Formats: sequence, C-alpha cells, structure tokens
Amino acid sequence: MGYIYFPQFKRGRKGIKIHPGLTILEHIRKANIEIDAECGGIGKCGKCVVRIEKGQENLNPPTILEKNFPLTEKERLACQARVIKDKEDIIVYIKSFGKYEILKYGLEREIPLSPVFQREGGKVVKDGEEIDDYRGKIYGLAIDVGTTTVVFDLVDLEKGDVLATVAKTNPQISYGNDVISRIEYILVDKENHRYLNEEEKKLRIRQLQKVVIDMINTSLNEISERMGEDISQYIYDVVVVGNPTMRNLFFGIDVSSLGIIPFEPIHKESIIRKPEEIGLKINKKGQIYGVSLIGGHA
Repeated sequence: MGYIYFPQFKRGRKGIKIHPGLTILEHIRKANIEIDAECGGIGKCGKCVVRIEKGQENLNPPTILEKNFPLTEKERLACQARVIKDKEDIIVYIKSFGKYEILKYGLEREIPLSPVFQREGGKVVKDGEEIDDYRGKIYGLAIDVGTTTVVFDLVDLEKGDVLATVAKTNPQISYGNDVISRIEYILVDKENHRYLNEEEKKLRIRQLQKVVIDMINTSLNEISERMGEDISQYIYDVVVVGNPTMRNLFFGIDVSSLGIIPFEPIHKESIIRKPEEIGLKINKKGQIYGVSLIGGHA
C-alpha cells in the first residue's frame, strides 16, 4: 500500500496511508493540514490548487471543472483529484497555505480578577468545594473561535497575567471559507447531490469540532515545550466565545438550523462541559464554559 506525503508540513512528512476513492482534499483533511477550500470542495472556487510532484498515474484524469482554471501540467484541484490506485506513493505540494496576520492587541480596560477556581491553602477550590491539590499554579484559557481565525490567551488566574497568546487560522477553512459553507458541509453530500442522514451529519459535526480541538491541543503542547513543563495540569477554567456556528461546533452541537429560516441556533444558552467530553487536554478536574449567544448570526 502506498503513502501520500505533504513535505511542506511537519505532520505531512511522515505520510498517511492512501485511501483509494478519496480525493487529495480528503487526504489533506485526514492529515490535519490547512488548505483553502472556499467552496467546500465542489470545484467552483479554484483555491485548493496542489502540485503533484510524484504519483500522477495514481489519480483520475483532470475533470471538466478543472478545465475552468489555468492549471499547469502538474497542478490539480485537490477536491477533484481522486486517488484510484494505491500501489505507489504520491507527493503533493499545496500551492497556497498562507497564514492570516492576527491583531493580538487593542484597547484595554481594568477588570477585577474573580476566578471560579481559586487556591485555598494547599487545595484548588471551586464554589467553596475542594476539587484538587494545589500544584503551584492555576491557569485558564480565554478562547475566541472565529470563522477565519482561532485566538486564545493563557492566563494566570492568580495574578491576572496573560502568559501566552496564540492566533492561528481556523482549520475548518478546509471544509469551507464561511459559516454557510460549513453548514452546507454538515447538511449535504454535494458530490452525490443528496442530503445527509442524522448519523452522517453527526460524523461531520464531529470532524469540524475535532480539527479545532486538535489545533488547540497542539498549541498547548507547543507552549509546554517553550515553558519546559506540562502546562495542561494547571489549566482548570476555559471560556469560549464565538458566533453561534463557531461556538456550537466547538461543543459538537448541531448547527443545521442556522442554515434555514429563521436562522436561529438550537442552543443559545451557556454551556459547561468536562474536558473529556470534547477532548480538550486540560486538568481533568477543570471545566469548559461556552458563553450564551445573542441570536442567529450575531
């Protein structure tokens, strides 16, 4: 069985097993690599251009849709290039994977520090109840899940200091450039022109949730490496904000209703989840809190 490699990316250099029948775009998603697929992978936007350095013979011939774009001999649209054989390796370069420049600082105002998790003697306390031994630090995360970018601060909840800020492209962009494209991805199998059943919808919601959670976990590992210790043990409180589509996808909640009139979320209230429920690698005694929503696309 052959492998497909994406040498531009650390996670793509080891290669992943080729899955005949899947497109290059679907392999890119399996490798958790970012690529612009603004149209959701239906061959209309022409953004997911890749260069096939090796293994063209393993792919289907260029499609009619690809002829609408000025592609060179080695270039394909990732969403249209389908693997038909798996006996030889494929090497792929993504033509455009630029990062967005994120504004990390703005106007500031003083806010009294009043964390939910506090130290009392040798214990960490929440709402007056001892939940864990004090490990020397109590941290929190403030996460803003945007359609284009995900930004979060690592905060010392005892001092109020921001210890690190991470700003990265939202990896869901590989499934669609905007909220409507991502809702359509959950609702419709565009390739076969049919609506997905409930189980298929749940799988796609989980996919969109997982790529964001994985990105945050990877970023926390990178911070741990810089700080020389595992910071996840200190993170007890996580607060998540975002528009209704982004916030609810973060928590694995169905966003289908946001794609049809009257464009209202099925869940507007605040949310509290345990770390293991969504796979976020923080202290197991901690919590993840989603701020309540104002309305539809607000």
